[in-house]
Amino acid sequence: MGDALVRRNPLFYGRMAALVERLDEATLEDRRAFAGRRLRAILNVAGRTRYGRPYAGKGITEWPFLERELVRDQPKSFICGPTWLGFSAATTGTSGTPLRLWRSLQNVVNEQVRLDELFRRCGIDPITARVAVLRGDDIKDPSDRDPPFWQEANAGKRLIFSSNHLNRQTIPHFWEALRRYAPDCLAAYPSVLESLCELLRSAGLPLRIPLVVTSSEVLSATTWRLANEVLGARVVDYYGQAERVAFAVAFEPNVYHFMPTYAYVELLPAGEDGDYRLYEIVGTNLWNSKMPLVRYRTGDLV
Repeated sequence: MGDALVRRNPLFYGRMAALVERLDEATLEDRRAFAGRRLRAILNVAGRTRYGRPYAGKGITEWPFLERELVRDQPKSFICGPTWLGFSAATTGTSGTPLRLWRSLQNVVNEQVRLDELFRRCGIDPITARVAVLRGDDIKDPSDRDPPFWQEANAGKRLIFSSNHLNRQTIPHFWEALRRYAPDCLAAYPSVLESLCELLRSAGLPLRIPLVVTSSEVLSATTWRLANEVLGARVVDYYGQAERVAFAVAFEPNVYHFMPTYAYVELLPAGEDGDYRLYEIVGTNLWNSKMPLVRYRTGDLV
């Protein structure tokens, strides 16, 4: 129901998908012009929030950088209109206290369109695809060592595994479940993907999965190649966050592209690390009219 009525809402999804496809084929000049119009529109919305009123009518460079702590402590200062018209969410809190967030329907649909586009670029239909999930889901108590360590969801379109149960003793059960399910795609944390591939290789258990999509952690080039070799998979890695202020994708190791017209992204100099220059990712979502975060400091470095 969430897929059909919200994330792929029939009133918005088709138009948003067509827009994204058109923008992908547009010239750089046309994309910049479109992004400029979206930015002005979202700044107008942000200017109507309690936080944004002092900056109403100003250009993006006249808005201050926005710290995570302020959003965490005063979330409703960033809301435009009643909260019941939006969709609530929260960060996991892995880097501290969780943030309470709200998203507009247009923002939710835009996010789904971008994710679906990754599948389509790899020749897989995101609507009908069978996806095995190896992320942070809790299927059963970690002390329960008897299979199954997975459960079906979305009318069989998802097979969700408990990565906490993946080890040398349980890998034959994981392998058999994956082999029988025959997923079109494996969605995984990079660390769990690495463990799965190493365990399969050590146990001599052959497995082929056409596509692997990773996120939420840094994916090393070594793990990327390992998935190519062990699973015969094409690998796609993407970067994003619950605040939805930036989205980047890689179709080859260490080469990331920020998705055009998703957000207005700035790279803030953050020092050096050996031979590398570091930049903090600062983003302004172009689609979230419910909680428009302007020049939000993610704390993530590139």
